[in-house]
Amino acid sequence: MSSQETLLGPACADGDPVKIVSYNLRFASEADPQPWSRRRPASVELLSGLAPDILGTEEGVDHQLADLMDGLGDHYRLVAEHRHDGGIEENSAIIYNSRAVELIKIEHQWLSTTPDVPGSISWGATLPRMYSLASFRRVADDAEFFVITTHFDHESIEVQVNSAHQVIDRIAGLDPDVPLIVMGDFNCGEDSEPYAIMTAGQLRDAYLTAAERGPRLGTFNNYAAPDPDGVRIDWILVSDRVTVSSARMVDEAPGGQYPSDHLPVEAVIDF
Repeated sequence: MSSQETLLGPACADGDPVKIVSYNLRFASEADPQPWSRRRPASVELLSGLAPDILGTEEGVDHQLADLMDGLGDHYRLVAEHRHDGGIEENSAIIYNSRAVELIKIEHQWLSTTPDVPGSISWGATLPRMYSLASFRRVADDAEFFVITTHFDHESIEVQVNSAHQVIDRIAGLDPDVPLIVMGDFNCGEDSEPYAIMTAGQLRDAYLTAAERGPRLGTFNNYAAPDPDGVRIDWILVSDRVTVSSARMVDEAPGGQYPSDHLPVEAVIDF
């Protein structure tokens, strides 16, 4: 995409609200104490019940995403790119409701000094991390908007800070008049430097600015009841062209099973 990229249509305020969900799925492994075979039914039930218009996921592997697509229904579509880590091949993925939104364009980049090189790492990171930038059109009114989903490093604050700067630099090349949603697992909380970088300009925390909010919860629950005093490491951020009617951390365990070691985060938005 070119500098100061402009989408084709206007950002309208009379369309249907769009439900955004960000969810670290916890990669599927039968060697995990909570194997995917146990978590799969709860995952499908939870996400089917949430019925997101746009779902950004982290860590999902191919067969895991296929299971979710089978459970969500034929009107959902998937765009994904492997992390290219030489291992189990987690994906940066966006699942979207084709009845509500239409994908215009998708861009996958690596969080590194060579973002176009698949699997590239920098700044001392041990694993490749990514972001995906999508352009969407809302079916109801043809309003166009951007979505970025990402997964920051889990070990190094230096890598997280550089990743935040990289994402913000990419955002600077987008048309500021087009609504923007940024979401993902940032592996750091509201008091961190990466959070400050991400929210210093046009982006604001959807949860903190929503008209209605669910209870505050730490989003890494490790398959247990979440801690109200825990760290919110999964966020949805929005630009000032976006209004947030409600936001929450989704504390649901279908059949008594938490589907992941993270909670989904949800925001209902309009523009």
